[in-house]
Amino acid sequence: MRRWLPLLALTLWACSEVPATNPHDPEAPASTRAPGVVMGGLAPPAGYSLDRLADAVVELRRLSDPTDVAFDATIDGEGHFTLEGVVPGTYEVTVRVVGMRAPPANVEVPIDGRVDLGVLRLEAVTDAFVTGVARRAGVAADDQQGIFVQALGTPDNATTGADGRFLLQVTPGTHTLRATAPGYAPVERANIEVAAGETVDLSDMPL
Repeated sequence: MRRWLPLLALTLWACSEVPATNPHDPEAPASTRAPGVVMGGLAPPAGYSLDRLADAVVELRRLSDPTDVAFDATIDGEGHFTLEGVVPGTYEVTVRVVGMRAPPANVEVPIDGRVDLGVLRLEAVTDAFVTGVARRAGVAADDQQGIFVQALGTPDNATTGADGRFLLQVTPGTHTLRATAPGYAPVERANIEVAAGETVDLSDMPL
């Protein structure tokens, strides 16, 4: 019997040194654990159209290294997103989209789990400006007040002063502006690129 004791001890020691490989074992290496799924949706700020989110990207960043994007996904036409194959762990959820930001959020992804983040309501970052002069034909140059100027697909708008000048605060990105006044056909200026902190001068928008 005694001759078997060293062999039994050696066998038990060898078994204790074998790393856990069960994908459902929390002690298994992260790379071998059964991955999870993170899903949810994005909603634009109130007054903004969903197409403003067309280029949005949802990212999961490891808390141990927030500069590293571990997983990312784009959204569908209704604002939904799904990140599959997510290694279990804790992540920071970030949204990359021009002119908007998401409130900070973390998510814990369990082994072989599904996490629904619900709908993330974005906030507008209106730190860009468009200025210009809109004028009604046949009206005195100092009587141009009240022309309505709007960035289409957003709630951002302004009205002209007596000289026809307007200043519109918008989100960074690409905009189409429309100027309207009773009795006049609307005028639009498309593909206006505005960077954060920038002011773009459109000059004249004659109606």
